[in-house]
Amino acid sequence: MSPNAITFVGMDAHKKAINVAMLLPGAKQPVEWQVANEAAAIRRLAKRLVREAPGEVRCCYEAGPCGYALQRELEATGGIVCEVVAPSLIPSKPGDRIKTDRKDARKLAELQRGDLLTVVHPPTADEESVRDLCRCREDAQEDLTRARHRMGKFLLRRGLVFTVSKRAWGKLHRQWLRGLAFDHIADPAVFGDYLLAIEQLEERVLTLEARLSEASERAPYREPVGWLRAGRDRLALPAPIEVWRDAPPPAPRSTGTRDRAGRSRPGAAMSPLSISRRAREADAEGGRRDRAGVGRVPVGRPAGARCCP
Repeated sequence: MSPNAITFVGMDAHKKAINVAMLLPGAKQPVEWQVANEAAAIRRLAKRLVREAPGEVRCCYEAGPCGYALQRELEATGGIVCEVVAPSLIPSKPGDRIKTDRKDARKLAELQRGDLLTVVHPPTADEESVRDLCRCREDAQEDLTRARHRMGKFLLRRGLVFTVSKRAWGKLHRQWLRGLAFDHIADPAVFGDYLLAIEQLEERVLTLEARLSEASERAPYREPVGWLRAGRDRLALPAPIEVWRDAPPPAPRSTGTRDRAGRSRPGAAMSPLSISRRAREADAEGGRRDRAGVGRVPVGRPAGARCCP
């Protein structure tokens, strides 16, 4: 369909209201109004757009805290294409500093007509649900880290430092915590509250990891999760947020060239412009080696400048 026959609608969505700017085909000024951000009002908005537009209707709004509910509700009515655009990639004029909801909606409609907006990929409702589950687990893990830090700083202010082993929050550390005694009346209450919070957060993290493991075994996540886990020495953690814990570094890739002792020779597989050749060329030109010992800096250049191959 020709862009001249498409109705472009820019929307500035907020928690309570949505500012709408509709650019009809061939119109220079948009038709503007405001609707409540409610399911019934959005359905009435979709019917009005389909009724007043002579052809295809394309809507857009910025990605933000309102999520993708507006996009799903508009497209569910049929006859409307709703796009979610990246706010950080919206073109702006250097001197345009006045920002209002009506102006933002009008600007989105005009930029969409000019094909100047970058559309983001909206997740499905199931994908968004799993993503929120991942974020919930990350939030719980961050809260657990903060709770452990509070406990550690509290004990440090009392002069209590765990020195039995280097691993904190292991079996020995927990036994040491259970055996602590305090002289002042309020300290046991503070210690008990911090320890209770840590134990509750640990249970939360374990529960959320179990839910993520269950979600990773279902389609469509099973296959990409298998790709991520293939050939990796990882713990069986939730696939969407698998964490490397005490895993050995990956083995270096073989270049196919080895010396008589069977050791890999990476230099033999390098391109002609390898480090060793650049070093020889720099020596021939009277260059000097920099502190990093990787490249060569010709005489007369600043110390921070590197030679390009």
